[in-house]
Amino acid sequence: MISKRVGQPRMARLPAPRPSSQDWRQPIGPCSQHKAKSDGQGRRQTSSPVLDAPPTPWSSAKVLPTSHARKIRRGNVTTGLLGSGNVDEQTQLADWAEHLHEEILALTKERDSLAASLASAQAESVQTRMGLEQAERRCAELERLGGGSTDVGENADLRKQLRAYAIEVEKLRRDMEGLHASNSVSTQVLQKMHAEREELQEKHLRLQDEHRQNLDECKRLSDLHGSERQHRQRLESQFQGQSSEKEAEATMRQEILQREHQKNWEELQKAHSAHQEKDGAFRALAQLAQDAMAMVAELQESFVEQTRKYQELAKSVRNQQQELSRDCQEAEELAQHTEKFAGELKQLLGHTREANSAGEDQWKQEAHRLDEELRKLTTHHREAAKTVRELRQADDKRKAKESQQADQELQRSTEKAKKKMERDGLMTNPNIIRQMAQAMTGIEVEKIDQKSRAEKRLLKVICDVKPRGQGGDLQLRWSKAPYRDFSDRSSCDLTKVMSIGYGFAARAPWLFRDAPPHLCFSLHTPSRSFDFICNSDSDVEALVLVISRLCTRSQGWPLHGGVNSHSRFMAMKGWTKVQAACRANKSTFSTHLLEAASKLQLGPSQRGPSLPPPPAETDILHTDTLMQDVESASS
Repeated sequence: MISKRVGQPRMARLPAPRPSSQDWRQPIGPCSQHKAKSDGQGRRQTSSPVLDAPPTPWSSAKVLPTSHARKIRRGNVTTGLLGSGNVDEQTQLADWAEHLHEEILALTKERDSLAASLASAQAESVQTRMGLEQAERRCAELERLGGGSTDVGENADLRKQLRAYAIEVEKLRRDMEGLHASNSVSTQVLQKMHAEREELQEKHLRLQDEHRQNLDECKRLSDLHGSERQHRQRLESQFQGQSSEKEAEATMRQEILQREHQKNWEELQKAHSAHQEKDGAFRALAQLAQDAMAMVAELQESFVEQTRKYQELAKSVRNQQQELSRDCQEAEELAQHTEKFAGELKQLLGHTREANSAGEDQWKQEAHRLDEELRKLTTHHREAAKTVRELRQADDKRKAKESQQADQELQRSTEKAKKKMERDGLMTNPNIIRQMAQAMTGIEVEKIDQKSRAEKRLLKVICDVKPRGQGGDLQLRWSKAPYRDFSDRSSCDLTKVMSIGYGFAARAPWLFRDAPPHLCFSLHTPSRSFDFICNSDSDVEALVLVISRLCTRSQGWPLHGGVNSHSRFMAMKGWTKVQAACRANKSTFSTHLLEAASKLQLGPSQRGPSLPPPPAETDILHTDTLMQDVESASS
């Protein structure tokens, strides 16, 4: 009715749970109907079932919300009405009030039915009480009759009847107690329902007052909604005018940005063309740098060859000087022995002259003879020293000739291998460097076996190139003399090499103290280590560079300890020599550096006639100074 006056559509009611009338009526009604049957002797027997436990009394909490829940719902409804101003919530509240009124009417009808059930239960209890009194009277009569003179058979029948009546009386007593209990429960339920009815009536009145207040608030909020709607229309009109202005301004800005973008694109094209030109110039410069580096490498190799020859010359001169110094030392020792012998002889002659002046002439003759023998011994010693010197010179000439013949033989074998490589097309292929060709041909090294023995082997790299998509066969193989059989048992798979150790990182310098560290390297795999000692700097450089590059290419990652360039290898070799010198002198690097600096500061006149030490291959900047020292020492 209220929703029709407001003019809004009615919402669906919120049904409240209703208790079924059978849930609370059945336990209150009579438990059983007592039936009396008459037998031939006029006796009545009554039977009734045993009453169950009284059910839980009916509570209004199953139908209506509690006072706390009603307060929360009322607060939520009021907040919704004040916050949003929705009329549908007011309609829902009115429907809920109508539903509450209907529930009150239903409870009233249930109360009436409960009262009728209570009256019927009271009537049944009255009837049961009357039947009980009648049974008691019958019992008293039977007892009175049993007290008279009766025969034994009739007394037995009477006892059976009395026992049956006693059982029936006990059943009737229990039925009466159950009826009294149900009557008291029904009375409590009625009282509770009366109290809840009064409470619901009071709540209904309060809800009606709140409903009136909500209607007034709804009217006020509807007025506010109309004013807000007008204000919103004004704001929308203003927003439309401003949006048209903003669109025009955005269009102008977009045109400006397009022009700037076109200008930036043209500048970017110009910069790209300039970058391409610079890239071409840089590539040409890089090509020139590569050519220059190749020339520098050739010059360094020629310088290394010259330095090696100078080392051999300096070594031969030093050996000759050491032999001359030994000859001089022997001559000095002979002169000292001669002087000592002459002094002893003079002392002996003096003692003899004093002891026997008569045999002076004889002693003079003996002294003269001894002097002659001393001169002969001196002459013989000088001839022997000269013979030894001639023999040593002949031995040096023989050794020099043998070394010259070995160098010539090595040069001839190198030229033969070079001609063979040129025939095979290895040197003309731009994809294979000189070290690669040398490693593929074979290099003679000393290999350390598992028993720490150094044996000569011919070591070479096997690099079988396969079609695209298949991995190449990269192996390092070695063979015994006469260097013909390169079997798979004497090989190392380069794809399984974890790291390469050069210098003191290899095992050879620690196993053999006389092995030069800068000529040693080791290959480490997961199963074992392969250790080698090379004969020259060019051999170890070729092997280390080739193995490092092949392992990097096959594994796709730089090899740990690998060397991929000539300059880096030269730096590592120089530092290895410096470390070897520090270890030999048992000094630190700083001490060794200070000693080398002090030697470089001294002039040729202060150093003395001794020859300078052989130069290292990395001391390129001090070659002129060393040559001047040699010339001054030779002069």
